[in-house]
Amino acid sequence: MELSNVFVNDDILYHIYDQLSIQSKLSFSKTNRYLFDNYHKTCKQEIFKHINENYSNFRLLLHYLSYSESEKQNILQQSVDTIQKVEVLPNLYRYDLRFLFELMMKHYTIFKAKHIPDALVPYLHKLLYCKSFDRSQTLWRVHDEFTLYTLHQSFQPYYSWVYVSIDNP
Repeated sequence: MELSNVFVNDDILYHIYDQLSIQSKLSFSKTNRYLFDNYHKTCKQEIFKHINENYSNFRLLLHYLSYSESEKQNILQQSVDTIQKVEVLPNLYRYDLRFLFELMMKHYTIFKAKHIPDALVPYLHKLLYCKSFDRSQTLWRVHDEFTLYTLHQSFQPYYSWVYVSIDNP
């Protein structure tokens, strides 16, 4: 590829791309048509690395990229299949619902997922009950539900945590 009359090998471009943060990868893939054609799909696939692992990157990718129906179904299914538990008190665990919350806010139909664990179903019902016309109202309602404690701003687990916020990424 040629950038400002300087030829850059694809291997070098990929190495540069691979070292970037998620936000930079999104910007990089939108620099020109060549980079978009070659790196946008790779950027879209990054979300699968971050499901139930890195909330900030997951939310950023979900917010800025659009996905096909089959990709949405795969994201939803992987989110349900790999849902993790968070230690609230010693030996007391609750589901980490941040990822499913983000999917719900992007209008994913959560109950379309196959093989939802029975223990997760009541949490999903509460989450859907709290859904309102916008994000701030939904979070307001979530704070009234103790079962959704892992989504509360006052929640403090035993390790670092990225809280659900009202702001866009």
